[in-house]
Amino acid sequence: MKQKILIEPCPFCQSKFCELHEVHENYATVCAECCARGPVSATREFAALVWNAASLRSAVSSLTTRIYNATDVRPPAPDRFELESFEAQIAKKEKKQTLEEDDE
Repeated sequence: MKQKILIEPCPFCQSKFCELHEVHENYATVCAECCARGPVSATREFAALVWNAASLRSAVSSLTTRIYNATDVRPPAPDRFELESFEAQIAKKEKKQTLEEDDE
């Protein structure tokens, strides 16, 4: 008896009608609504794992967007954030050096 494998909703249309299909002695998860197909994998478990990971990333992205749309909070662009963080570290170091020179 095959072990039952949980399949998350489709990452594209959020349909719950997704199932594993055999593809030339391999497996892939397919959405019955929009016909999206996950990558072909050697095992049923890995095909489901890859599909579920994409579905969860989609859900997190959707939830994050809803939170940002409901508030005025916006995440900084990654490279801008890193640059500001780096500049803040330099400014802090320079300020510390200035304070040490004033103490002497």
